[in-house]
Amino acid sequence: MGVLGWMELAEEEVPPQRIWHHEERLLEWFDSVAQKRKDRAQGVDYTDVGDDADMTENEAAVGLR
Repeated sequence: MGVLGWMELAEEEVPPQRIWHHEERLLEWFDSVAQKRKDRAQGVDYTDVGDDADMTENEAAVGLR
C-alpha cells in the first residue's frame, strides 16, 4: 500500500523500483529525501549540473570578465 502513496510524491522523491522491497534501503532513501527538503528550505540547491570547475575557456568571452 505504501507504494501507491509514493506516486503522489515529486518525481525526484520516488524511490527507484529496485529498492522497493528493501526496507533498510528505503529508510536511507527517505532520510536522504528529508535532508534534501531541509537543505532546500535553508537555501541549499541540489542540481545535476557539475560545478564551474569543469567549464572550459571560451575565447569569445575573454573580454567580458
